[in-house]
Amino acid sequence: MARAQFWGGRFEKGPAEEMWEFSRGGKADRFLYPYEIEATRAHVKALAKAGLLSGEEAQKILAGLEKISKLYSSPDYEEEDVHSFVQEALREVVGSLADKVHTARSRNDLVAGDSILMLRDWYGGVYDALSRLQDALVEKAKDLKGKIIPSYTHLQGAQVVYFSHYLLSYAFAIERIKELCTFFRSGLSSPFTACAGAGTSLPVSAEDIAGELGLSRIYENSMDAIANRDYFLDALYVMGRVGLILSRMAEDWIMYSSNEFGFLRIPEEFSTGSSIMPHKRNPDSMELMRARSVELMLGLTRLLTILKALPMTYNRDMQEDKEVFFSLSALLFQMLGVCTSVIKGLELVEERLSALLENDYLYATDIMEVLIKMGLDSRRAHMAVGRLVRRAEKEGIRLRDLPMDLVRKELLVDIEEGVYRSLFDPVRSVESKTSYNGTAWGNVERQIRLLEGRR
Repeated sequence: MARAQFWGGRFEKGPAEEMWEFSRGGKADRFLYPYEIEATRAHVKALAKAGLLSGEEAQKILAGLEKISKLYSSPDYEEEDVHSFVQEALREVVGSLADKVHTARSRNDLVAGDSILMLRDWYGGVYDALSRLQDALVEKAKDLKGKIIPSYTHLQGAQVVYFSHYLLSYAFAIERIKELCTFFRSGLSSPFTACAGAGTSLPVSAEDIAGELGLSRIYENSMDAIANRDYFLDALYVMGRVGLILSRMAEDWIMYSSNEFGFLRIPEEFSTGSSIMPHKRNPDSMELMRARSVELMLGLTRLLTILKALPMTYNRDMQEDKEVFFSLSALLFQMLGVCTSVIKGLELVEERLSALLENDYLYATDIMEVLIKMGLDSRRAHMAVGRLVRRAEKEGIRLRDLPMDLVRKELLVDIEEGVYRSLFDPVRSVESKTSYNGTAWGNVERQIRLLEGRR
């Protein structure tokens, strides 16, 4: 098929070879092909209803579109862009009748419409991929019921929590991104009949085209319809949010699987070795996840910068929106797939956990809360436990091993020895956290039921 373009009547010369290669739609355009066909079908029906095509002409064009949709499932073309390709492919099937198809539309509203239709499907795919990741977290939370780990603030041991509670913290973060997908998808609007930005005098119904495409909203302003790229910005924001979550999980698991923490094992098939150190088992999958998440997060900034200060309405800069989006979209799905598989194979190292849970400072807050229940205000209780910790450090003795006369002196209360010694039990600690969103197992089970109900 020869090179083709929609314009050229006012030019004596065709574009230079360098200009042609520099300006034509790149590989990203190809991903819009099925949506170009879908949008063109709806447009042809609207043209027929408006009397701009006869019923016979419309049927011939619709049959031609059906034929080329089967001929070119993944087109490779020399035309200026996917719009020109479809026009020329249709011309080969229905002849000059294809020249009527571009009536009452521009590539400006067409590329916007194609992109919006594509994103409608894309959000569904992202939602499903996020659901698979979320399901893996929930299933792992159920599989590892009752397992307790240290939690961290400032990367210092803080309090003990159920590992399931930790996993579900990410599952709920993912749920919010799924809600974003639903919200952004529901806001997609039809730009058709905006044409180049001023609209058209031809009697083509924007409502008919939107209805045929299943879009419930229509841009109110034709200039806004052409200048807007919020739909790509929204999608890139979703990608950035996913990248943020994946990077945090990756960092956790890199640390937790290190010798210094040592209580988590990343599946062997998602780890690699060293070319010189035979003992190494490196969490390379997570290190790559951590690095590549940056690309997902930078996509939004990249497109915002491209769009910054563009004059109304369409500018060729906007062609780059698809180059940004499609390269990152492929990476997004790859990363979600890898992370889902890693979660399914995560294992806890119970011997190491037992040693880590012997850290008495993980239970300092439990001591403070018991003092509050005994009548001390929170400030005095906090100060008292702080003094106890300082004394234990000076003596080189664990909190649980301090003599009771010293404990009572520092805590300023006559606490029973049995009560004090029991505070260093990890099960007792987690089960005491009964606040609505605390780590007590009853809450964890409720969270699991809630997430399973949203599948």
